[in-house]
Parts: sequence; structure tokens; C-alpha cells
Amino acid sequence: IKNMLNFNEEYIIFLDIDGVMNDSKREPDNFLPEAVSVLNTLFNKYNAKVVLSSSWREYFTFNDLKDLFEQNGLLIKIIDKTPIYICDKKINKALTLEEISNLDIQTDIGRDFEIMNYIKVHNICHYVILDDFDFNDEELKKHLVQTQYWGDNTGLRWHHLEKIEEIFKSS
Repeated sequence: IKNMLNFNEEYIIFLDIDGVMNDSKREPDNFLPEAVSVLNTLFNKYNAKVVLSSSWREYFTFNDLKDLFEQNGLLIKIIDKTPIYICDKKINKALTLEEISNLDIQTDIGRDFEIMNYIKVHNICHYVILDDFDFNDEELKKHLVQTQYWGDNTGLRWHHLEKIEEIFKSS
């Protein structure tokens, strides 16, 4: 049985990949150098760690993702990933696109619920969410630094660092 992780003194980044680490103009696994630098700064300054909330967690193994981070020069480590919930069912394994399309579901609960549940289960106090999606939950919105996948100034950039640090300090 996996030990219960407790991150109440840690700085945690819930990380999306598409639109944060890459953009529409580059190969998905070729991360934006500026995004890599910002995350490396957060690692060096706060010893921040990543909990992957990206849909990539559904299609790649944990080790593949760790290798991808290393190949792109990221110092920050992925320590976990949010569980996948579809309706009220927790999915414990990666699903293929075919398996997902064959599930009889009305709705995907979504990242809001998955992140919120993870925060509660693991007693996380200091966290930021880096994502190109908006969130419905007001508490999560206070911790969101929203990036862009399309257009100019896409992905995680240096100008996001100040807001990330404000969120870390206020939590």
C-alpha cells in the first residue's frame, strides 16, 4: 500500500502541459525554453514540486513523463499525478482513446474536482495551478495562473513568475 503523501509544508505546482509547457507552434514534447526556465527558477527558489494535472497523465507512464522532463532540461520533479475521475468513478490506470470513447459516461468531472480532491486528501497548503483552461471553482481560481495555447505570448512566461510567487506567499 502506498504511503499517504502529506505536502502541507511543500510548494506544489499542479501542471498542465499543453498551453503551459508548449504551444500550438511547436512539437508537443519540445517544451518552450522560457517555460522550462520559469519552472527551474521555482524549483531552485522554493524546492517546488510538480503534481501533473495534464491530460498527458492519461496517455504516458510516470517514467516516460519523468524522462520527458529531463530531456527538456527541467530540474523540477514530478512527484505524483492527480487521479482521473469520470463521473464519480476513480480510474486507476491509463486509458487509451478507444477505451475512453467506449465508456458509458454522461460527463467528465474535470480538473477542478480532481485537483480539489487531491489538495484535500494530501493536505496541501502552498500550491499554484498552471493551466491554459479556466476553472469554475472560486478557491481554485485564486491559485490559477492561466496561460495560452494559441496566439502570441503563449505558454508559461517570465511575466507569470510574479503572480506565481504571490500565490505561494499568500497560501
